[in-house]
Formats: sequence, C-alpha cells, structure tokens
Amino acid sequence: MKAKIVAAGLLVLTPSVHALVNLGPGELDLLATAGITYDSNVTGGQTATPASGKTGKSDTFVNLAPQLEFARAAGLIQLESAAGVNFIRYFDKTEFDAEDLNGRLKLTLAEMAGSSFQGSLQAVYTESAEVQQELNTRVHTNSLTADATGKLQIGRRLQLSAGTSYSNLQRSSDSSQKTIGTDWRLTLADFLRGTSARASYSYLFTRSEAGRYSAIPIAQTSQQISAGLSRPLFRGGDTSIYADFGYRFLDLSG
Repeated sequence: MKAKIVAAGLLVLTPSVHALVNLGPGELDLLATAGITYDSNVTGGQTATPASGKTGKSDTFVNLAPQLEFARAAGLIQLESAAGVNFIRYFDKTEFDAEDLNGRLKLTLAEMAGSSFQGSLQAVYTESAEVQQELNTRVHTNSLTADATGKLQIGRRLQLSAGTSYSNLQRSSDSSQKTIGTDWRLTLADFLRGTSARASYSYLFTRSEAGRYSAIPIAQTSQQISAGLSRPLFRGGDTSIYADFGYRFLDLSG
C-alpha cells in the first residue's frame, strides 16, 4: 500500500513594522513581522493507516519575528550584521513551540585604489524546524556556518585567491554533521597572446554522527588538485579553448 502524503499551508496574515535610525556612518534597522499560518500536515507524516496508526495532524500557529540590523559602509572595514528571534506558538501541538534565534555578521575589506588585497569574513547562525517525513515529526536544527575569503594581486598578471569554510549542523533527532574546508587558486593571466594558466587545490573534511542512515559515525576526507590552460580561439573574440586536468583523493572511515 502506498502512503499518501498530505501537506499544505495557508498564510492568513503577515503584518510587519519597520524603523530606520541613522547612527553617524552606520544605519540601525528594526524589523518585526507577525503571522498566522494554518498547516494541514504539521509533521509531514502519512495519513492514518491501519499499519501505522499515525496521522499528520493539522494545526494553526502564530509567529512573531523581531530583528535588529546594523550596517556601516564607511571606513576600511565595512560591516553588515543582524540578530533576531522567531517566536512560534501552536494552538494544539505545543511540543513544537519554539524561540528560534538567528544572526549574521559580515566584515568586508573596502576596495581602495592601488590596493592589491581584497577579503571578507562571514558567519551565520540559524535555528529552525523542518519536517522529516521518515520520522513522522518535525526536527529542530541549529546551524552555524562561517567562511573567509581573500584575493591577492601579485603584479599585473598573477593572482592568488584562497578561502576557508566551516559548518556545524546539529539536529534534535537524526545525525548531525560538521565540515571544514579550504581552497587555493593561483592564476596567471594574459601571457603568450592571451593564454591563461591556473592551478588549484581544495580540501574538505566531513564528519557525520550516527543516525538514521548509519549506525556509526562516518568521517570523510576529500582532496582535489587541478591545473588548466585557456586561450582565445580568435584574437579579440569571446570564444576560448580550455584544457583542464584534475585528480581527487577520497578517504572514508568510521
């Protein structure tokens, strides 16, 4: 017998308020939204069957989401930031009530004439709940991601760019996952009548905790190196010829 999944939502009301305050070189922005939503299948589960006896019960919930944002474009370091919380209250299924936090921060090195370096740093944190149909419930998730990127111009033709990233995904049910990665790229442009050469290296480590798909923790390491050349097919034209070679190393362990 095939299980029939029924899921639908109806947004009834979403008013919002907005206030902007200038603070010298920066701007402070206060946002607030509220809503009331009807969901015909809160958990995303199957309709009731003699075998499972489970049903995706309908419910209505209200939410209030105030958020404070601050941005500053002046100076050497440009700033974008935000922090907020989403209050969620269900009429019947109160076990899914939540106060989900969220925040983000981004720092960017301002572009300046004659500068050979550009870079940025960003971090984002979110809390949310998502339907897991296989578990017939809503799973609460905390997510933290961060990344940093940089680009250095060495002379007129040579450029070095690099980046690193981190993510941490924690779930109230099922497996959690962490990743750490970095990538480097060296580019030599416009030599031998428009030819460009590039070489890159990337590394990614992923660790998943024991969960629904694995009874033991799994760690995976991926490394990739590549090199390539490109050259315009016709001088002054937009059509180019590319030649790339790469190799990937994978290591999987429990």
